Amino acid sequence: MKKNNAYLFTYFTGNDLVEEAIRFVVSSDGYHYKALNNNRPILNNSEISSTGGVRDPHILQGIDGKTFYMVAKDLYVTNMGWENYAIN
Repeated sequence: MKKNNAYLFTYFTGNDLVEEAIRFVVSSDGYHYKALNNNRPILNNSEISSTGGVRDPHILQGIDGKTFYMVAKDLYVTNMGWENYAIN
């Protein structure tokens, strides 16, 4: 299996509509990260969310070692509280 050259981390920044969106940071050593896209969202939450917000994104590597998946809660806390009905 080929050794990975970088680490990718995905996150959201808060509870406002513009903060409940998916952002990425990258690192070559797993300790020091640099925000991509000037720390602006990578994925437009209005295009991938039925509620308007996206929280708790997580990246998973497929069993083949080549494919990666990302899942996130489809949840806008300000309108919904903590009642989650969908996953993206």
